[in-house]
Parts: sequence; C-alpha cells; structure tokens
Amino acid sequence: MPIHGLESTRRDGGSALAAFCPWPGLVALGSGKSKAYVFTAAMPAGMIVFEWIMRRTSLLADSVN
Repeated sequence: MPIHGLESTRRDGGSALAAFCPWPGLVALGSGKSKAYVFTAAMPAGMIVFEWIMRRTSLLADSVN
C-alpha cells in the first residue's frame, strides 16, 4: 500500500533543498563544487533508504495480515 505524498517527496524534496535536479546534478560534478558532490552522493543513498523502509513496512504489514 503506497504512502501518499512520500513518493513525490523522495523525487522532488531533496532536489529542491539542494537546488539541483538529478541529471543537472550529475553534470554539476564537472564544476567541482562540493554541493554537487554531496547531492550526487545523497541522491542514491536516499533512494536506497527509501526502498529499504518501504520493503520493511510492506513486510510488517504482510505479517500482520
């Protein structure tokens, strides 16, 4: 069961905080700015954590049923 709003937060919330979108963030690595490196490292890390949480909560929900 999806959590409404969480998916769009994952896609858009971090980008807004860093002032980068995913692809331009990767291109910005060429600028050498530390902000681009932090964003590019945090983007996949956030996706991995999100997937882990979603799988864990779905497994917990399945075990209750």
